[in-house]
Amino acid sequence: MRTGEAILADAQATQAGVNLADYQRRVYIFPANACPWQGQGSLGGTKTQAWINGLITLQVVGHELGHNYGLFLANAYDCDTGVFGERCNSIEYGDAADLMGNGRAGQFSPFAKELLGWLNDGVSPPITTVTTSGRYSIEPYSASSVGPKALKIPLATDGYGRKTWYYLEYRQPIGGDSVLGTTGNLTKGVMVRYAVQGDGGTGYQLDMSPGSSTNKFDEMADGALAVGQSYFEESLGLTVTLASTSSTEATIDVLFGPTCLRAKPTVSVTGGGTAVTAGTTVAYTATVTNRDSAGCAGATTFDLWRQVPADWASTLDMTHMTLLPGASASVPLVVTSTMTAGPGNYNVFASVTSPLGNRHASNGGVIYTVAPPPCVRAAPTVSLSGGGTVVAPGTSVGYTLTVMNRDSSSCAATNFALARSVPAGWPSALGKTNMALSPGASDTTTINVTSLATAAGGSYGIGAAASSAVGVPHSTSAATTYVVAPKLYIADVSIVEGNAGTKAATFTVKLSSAAVVPVAFNIATANGMAAAGSDYTARSLVAQSIPAGSTSATFTVNIAGDIAVEANETFLVNVTGVKNATVADAQAVGTIRNDDTVLTIADASVAEGNSGTKLLSFTVKLSAVSAAPVTFNLATANKTAAAGSDYVALTLAGQSIPAGTTGKVFNVTIRGDTVREGNETFALNVGSVVGATVGDAQAIGTLTNDD
Repeated sequence: MRTGEAILADAQATQAGVNLADYQRRVYIFPANACPWQGQGSLGGTKTQAWINGLITLQVVGHELGHNYGLFLANAYDCDTGVFGERCNSIEYGDAADLMGNGRAGQFSPFAKELLGWLNDGVSPPITTVTTSGRYSIEPYSASSVGPKALKIPLATDGYGRKTWYYLEYRQPIGGDSVLGTTGNLTKGVMVRYAVQGDGGTGYQLDMSPGSSTNKFDEMADGALAVGQSYFEESLGLTVTLASTSSTEATIDVLFGPTCLRAKPTVSVTGGGTAVTAGTTVAYTATVTNRDSAGCAGATTFDLWRQVPADWASTLDMTHMTLLPGASASVPLVVTSTMTAGPGNYNVFASVTSPLGNRHASNGGVIYTVAPPPCVRAAPTVSLSGGGTVVAPGTSVGYTLTVMNRDSSSCAATNFALARSVPAGWPSALGKTNMALSPGASDTTTINVTSLATAAGGSYGIGAAASSAVGVPHSTSAATTYVVAPKLYIADVSIVEGNAGTKAATFTVKLSSAAVVPVAFNIATANGMAAAGSDYTARSLVAQSIPAGSTSATFTVNIAGDIAVEANETFLVNVTGVKNATVADAQAVGTIRNDDTVLTIADASVAEGNSGTKLLSFTVKLSAVSAAPVTFNLATANKTAAAGSDYVALTLAGQSIPAGTTGKVFNVTIRGDTVREGNETFALNVGSVVGATVGDAQAIGTLTNDD
């Protein structure tokens, strides 16, 4: 408190001749200042002080003097649905009529005046203590008469052994309560307060008409018990009814009936008890017991509902249950979890309430346990990707091996052993030899494969596998291919030109093995000694293909015939832009063989003679002069004459008739004898003729017998 200022004020009063010993309660009043409070006062005692901050009103001065006499604040107790409801608040300064409350200078409450000895203290007006049923009357609280000013009804004993009471008073807008004339319904009914005997800090105005306003002070200003209204106190079986009011009294009926003690019902849920897989339907039994005392009249209808996890299915066979005090009833409760519910414990509740609100709100629960799903082993997913192109022998190709564990989520992680398979002798490397994978997890590694440099063209299998100690369920493989490009060749072609028109020279592009994927190439002619246009027709094709599964494709060039005497001529066929094959021979020679000079050899004969040797001459002739040498081979062959005895065998290779000439003579040695015999013959054969066509390739040599 403001002790310093009080000392100074006391000194001034003493100097002015005031005997302060004659004053036990002192009020110090000073001009208003910046302090936010209107008044302060010491609480109780025989020597008290109060300070008034410029506002000299009954409301301020009387309030602080009330503290000086020992009074606490006059508070209120407000609930949502009843006098004592489910959600309640203590409101400081909340009493709507008491000078110690929320700003109205009304009379102190009966409880406060009883503490001060101003009521119920011998010579002061009485307070009627009510312990039996009956009709009771009280006078207007501010009337100057000396009749009963309030009713006092015992309630219970608190946790400290102190008695608790209801106080009822009848306020009228007269005397000290004239300020209440326009305040809610306070002067139209009786006000009810709750207090603990002897404890000045426990007085609370009660709201007898809860919910009339959302403003807490307005709510209490409308808090009187109205005429014809009853208040029922369950713990005592007490009913208080305001029967009537007049300008001189309020008549109140008090009825003590059998004690009805309301209690929260017991709710239990039984059943289940074992872990089940997600999605299982479990049947429970919900049992409700009405635990109100026997003094509660009639049965109570309880509302029932269930509470289960979101999205779970459930049914409750009834939603209402009517029970006498002490009675029980049961109802089936069926619950089905979702298929996606994870392992664990889930709460299942059955709840009840009644029109009495929180006093009958109760629930009971049980645990629905979702068991981990069983471990179901499944073959892992194994895949190989990569490669996919045709490569030359000896090329290194990388593949990606992916493994996914497809076991169910409740299975433990698995260590998979990895393996690969490649053609015999091919080098290969596996990036990882094992993978530890949880269910649903996947991992990758690489497989690098190099074919042998001698590998023939074709498709070769590349494999990978995963397995584990689990055995067969975890044995899975995958396969792909390594494609070696086949070798590509084009063969030479030789063709006789002819004298007129055209002939087709067909070139064959060949593969060493059937194509796995189409082999593409370009192909075109190019001049050699032969000239495009006069000797052959130039040709060029792009994007040619040998289909998959095939080994060759053809290319035709038209050759022009003529009658010119000339040497054999050549042109080229070139293969370029080869894809999906390696090139072994990409160029073919087309030879146009001249057929305008004819080579012949004529028969010859000679008498053998009796001894020694003779020469038999053979002439190899051309039908016309050749512009280039014509080459050939010669060889004798027995007929009736025998080499060695009848003639000397002759074999000549690489003989030629020079350009510009038309023939050449060759001699075979004949042996003479005296043997009588018929004529004998041998053959002289011309072979491997180049530069002319052959008209007669064999001459007969005849040995005429002269014996």
